[in-house]
Amino acid sequence: MTATVNWHPELPGVLIMSLIGNTTMNEVLDVTAQEGELIKEAGRVVHTIIDLREVEGIPNNFLSSVPRIMSMPAANHANAGNKIVVGASGLAEMLLNIFSKVGRKLHLFTTMQEAIDFLRNEA
Repeated sequence: MTATVNWHPELPGVLIMSLIGNTTMNEVLDVTAQEGELIKEAGRVVHTIIDLREVEGIPNNFLSSVPRIMSMPAANHANAGNKIVVGASGLAEMLLNIFSKVGRKLHLFTTMQEAIDFLRNEA
């Protein structure tokens, strides 16, 4: 699978969603559903770092899938905290900026360290 979600090994209440290679939209939806289950079970606010540093391209049907993503617990559950995107560039960055304006607010960073610093300053 080219999409995974796991708890951050050092930051409590933080998930890392990693997308690698040519991730399909079905994989994105599946991993977002997994993220939502972890968020619902957490009993606290959970922030998610979405690591796109190794992704290749944008999944087909990304824009048409935005409403579905926005209806999922990962986006709208009471425990869903900040969504931090690392490594988006080019067209992916442009589309995520649009998503951030019409859907869920995203915080975009170039490096993982910037994302971690942001989360530590939010706490």
